[in-house]
Amino acid sequence: MKIALLLFNMGLDKPAGSCLYTRELGEALAQRGHEVYIIADTPNKLVHLQYAKMIQLDTEPFGSWKNCFLDANQLNDTISVYTKALLSLDRNVNLDVVNVQHLLVSPIPALFAKNFGKFKTIGTCHGSETHESKGNQTMTDFLKVAQKLDGFATDSETIVNDIVKMVGVGKQKINIASTGVDINKFRMDPKLYNKYRKDYDLSHEDVVVLFAGRLIEEKGVKWLPKLVKQCQTADQKIKFFIAGDGSLKEYLGRELQLYIENKTVVLLGAIPQEELIKYYQLSDIFILPSIWNEPFAMVSLEAMSCSLPIVVTSKGGVAQTLIKGKLLPYITANSYNKFYQNLMYLVRNKNIRKNFGNNLRKFIEENYSWQAVAKKFEKIYECL
Repeated sequence: MKIALLLFNMGLDKPAGSCLYTRELGEALAQRGHEVYIIADTPNKLVHLQYAKMIQLDTEPFGSWKNCFLDANQLNDTISVYTKALLSLDRNVNLDVVNVQHLLVSPIPALFAKNFGKFKTIGTCHGSETHESKGNQTMTDFLKVAQKLDGFATDSETIVNDIVKMVGVGKQKINIASTGVDINKFRMDPKLYNKYRKDYDLSHEDVVVLFAGRLIEEKGVKWLPKLVKQCQTADQKIKFFIAGDGSLKEYLGRELQLYIENKTVVLLGAIPQEELIKYYQLSDIFILPSIWNEPFAMVSLEAMSCSLPIVVTSKGGVAQTLIKGKLLPYITANSYNKFYQNLMYLVRNKNIRKNFGNNLRKFIEENYSWQAVAKKFEKIYECL
């Protein structure tokens, strides 16, 4: 098949989220013999792909979905650039499928270009566009444009009801196709575990708890100061590494100042994906205290692929996946106290941590490699 993946309002060079998703899915589909083109705006950095082909547009990402609607002229100009690129590509190669990433604004170039081509269209909902559109009439109206797409995909059942309600389509048009992880890159190496821990003077008795993600309220970041203080009271061998950037970064710095000074907490800031592997390797437990229905956090897959046991809330796709996979579910009912109890249970039971982590690794190998995800999308594309 000849497939175009269209990523609007995101730079393909970013190491996480839908940017990473689009890049990895495109590469996996191309490895399976498909002719894959990725259309994205990455004006400041050349992006090199090994298997898929890159169509790099000279447009600036808006930064957030709400920002797309601050300047109508800029939005129209950006949509026009994407539309022209897609029309040109289809004229040259006769596309079979255009898969737009996100359902907000992104479908417009695909639906316009479809008037002049014979390709099928599908939209992948990553969750941020529906979440940010709630309560915003303009954004909600733009979401309904996606009704005209031939099909939909999302990586978690938690987001299906939002698509049905906000886009206005039936569940029969929505496919569940999980995100993936590079299982060869993200794997635990005992030698690296010891090596990287020495860099931070960590002993074998220390238990390292890792958080990685945007430092925003939806990710449960406001739980972290209380969690650190309570864990330190219970066991001073617990260390916290916090990777990420966002609006609550300064808040964490203030609340955790004493713990940062005594090296109980390490605030890492934004970490490139290649470097984040180091912190998966030196950690013992990964935490994801999200308080919104996040479809599927990429960092959770990476952590599980590295054999890290995880503690999560009941919100979002990760919890549902653990339940469905009948894995040992350290899942809370969105209660801070239960989250703390589950974390401490893992801290105090090393053998359970190890067994849980090994089971998660096996589960990821069988279900979440990018090749497995690409196979699912092949079937979805064929049925459009």
